[in-house]
Amino acid sequence: MMRWPGRIPAGSTCNQIAGNIDLLPTFAKLIGVEPAKDLVLDGRDIPPLMFDPQAGPVRATQLYFTANQTLAAIRQGDWEAISGCSPSNRQRQEGEGGKESGK
Repeated sequence: MMRWPGRIPAGSTCNQIAGNIDLLPTFAKLIGVEPAKDLVLDGRDIPPLMFDPQAGPVRATQLYFTANQTLAAIRQGDWEAISGCSPSNRQRQEGEGGKESGK
């Protein structure tokens, strides 16, 4: 969610992929700082998504989300695949009220 009166159209939505990894390259671009040439950033510069509700994607690849060092979700375009629960979470849930706890 973003708000920037006069720059981001009020009430606009964007269905393109963006995430917290995009913050560093975006803020750098907005304040006019060029990241070091030998620095490889995973994130993308997303002002096109911020300022133009009709902007196309800034990345053509998938985003992978992890939880507790386990793959939790994958997103590409309009598609998402979400894992219900990582193995470590399943073990914790069983211990808190599942078969192992006797409840």
